[in-house]
Amino acid sequence: MHTSARRCVSLFVVGLAFLVLSASTTLAERGSLEGIHAGFYGEGTMKDAGPGQSHWVGVFYGVTSTNAGMGPLHRGAQDCSGQMLIDGGEIAQGSGGYCITTHEDGGVIRSRWEVTRAGTFSKFLVKQTFLAGEGAYAGITGGFTWTCSLIAGSQYICDGGKGDYNLP
Repeated sequence: MHTSARRCVSLFVVGLAFLVLSASTTLAERGSLEGIHAGFYGEGTMKDAGPGQSHWVGVFYGVTSTNAGMGPLHRGAQDCSGQMLIDGGEIAQGSGGYCITTHEDGGVIRSRWEVTRAGTFSKFLVKQTFLAGEGAYAGITGGFTWTCSLIAGSQYICDGGKGDYNLP
């Protein structure tokens, strides 16, 4: 084979390898979450669990938004299950449940929420961890914390959220 033909073949192979590597490599998306807000309505059953203790089991329905107007929690509808142990008027640390967040783009995020600092029903700290996703959020990891406060009856506002996320 002539030298010029070898060069052409070599350039073709190098170019093909570059295209294959470029096509198989996707850039991961990473972002921080700040200014997360949500309003929730809760429904459930409270049962006596012994002296000074109660056990609540139920669901929360809510809508999330972010100050940035974008990201995996902006314009998401959350459907959460949960249980809380109330001991001496405080929600016990470790109380929690699971959420499914559905976005207007059809993507879904599955997460776990957990009370990380005991507090009264009127104010408690929650950590939410992303477990899995579908559609645009497939493979999501990360999470955030926020403070939830009782407004009236079974209506909560959660805000001040901060955290991060990673998408493959």
